[in-house]
Amino acid sequence: RKAKNMPRQIATLLLLVLAGTSHAFMAHPSLLGSLTPRQSNTLRPSGPTTSLRRIDPSAVASGKLSMVAGVPEVGAVVAASFLPATLGLWRSEYTVSYGYGAAMFFCGLLFFLSGPSLLGKAHALVLALYGFRLNAFLLYRELKIDRFKKFVEKIEDKANSRGGRLSRLPFILGCGFLYFCMAAPLFVTAQAEALPIAVTFIALAYEGFYVAAWGDLIKTRVKAKEGEDALVVSGPFALVRHPNYSGEMLLWTSSLMAAFLLSYVTGTLAANAVWLAFSVLGAIGINFVLVQATTGLEKRQKEKYGDPSHPEYEKYKKWVSISWKGITFPAKEKKGEVEEAASGDAETKKEENK
Repeated sequence: RKAKNMPRQIATLLLLVLAGTSHAFMAHPSLLGSLTPRQSNTLRPSGPTTSLRRIDPSAVASGKLSMVAGVPEVGAVVAASFLPATLGLWRSEYTVSYGYGAAMFFCGLLFFLSGPSLLGKAHALVLALYGFRLNAFLLYRELKIDRFKKFVEKIEDKANSRGGRLSRLPFILGCGFLYFCMAAPLFVTAQAEALPIAVTFIALAYEGFYVAAWGDLIKTRVKAKEGEDALVVSGPFALVRHPNYSGEMLLWTSSLMAAFLLSYVTGTLAANAVWLAFSVLGAIGINFVLVQATTGLEKRQKEKYGDPSHPEYEKYKKWVSISWKGITFPAKEKKGEVEEAASGDAETKKEENK
């Protein structure tokens, strides 16, 4: 039964995206016209530039990473993605915390400073803002909250027990590749004109950024005031139980959709196939991590606050009934629970047959 809820959860997230899109369509009917594919071999710049060149995927494969008009060198983006991840050689957890934030910040900054397109700049800016905000939040949390200091130290101790620092390189390289893929949509939007459908999804990316940031802010404030054991149900938590993760999912999914639909509308799907492939890998990778994190947090909250003896039990029970948990993986039932459920179903059938 829990597995059957997965399509509903995915549908809910899609409805959130479609709601924003529908609002834009109602406000601007001309958006519908922008969905017709254009027979064009290039994306037109929004500025005064008269000629436009896209990155040649064969140049990437051959290592010829020359500067393309309005787009940073691929080598620079690779460096901005991989080098921050090497912070994991210092502390293992930093690969997926400060390394993640720094990679998004520097990738976004590179495109923001290079591209002539206002659409591309807006797209790049949301990545840069996300990375900067994330690292500022992580730094505050590590410096001010003892629990997170111990958390980082605990992860480092586990990492050291598994081997030397060089043994972390495969994980670091994997994360660097993921960060590069997450920035790949910027190669598509860097020089493009501000078509309404792309603007809509970039606006949704900003909405996801805002929801995630708001969630972190509210949770930090409440726990600082009421204690680490407090259940946070105010702000965005009133409707979404894990707004930081759900907001991020919206951000990265919208970033992908902006690049994909822009390529479709301008008839450049084939020309941008390499960057779109990287973009899909990035969106799938980060959303898998976020769904996994949401599933784990939902389980821990249920075990903690779902205990009738917990002082926040009634508050938790009411909150769960009116809020959305976000997209999660189906819960794994223990063998004993499955047998108990099967036994209960058998007893119910016997009673029905009587």
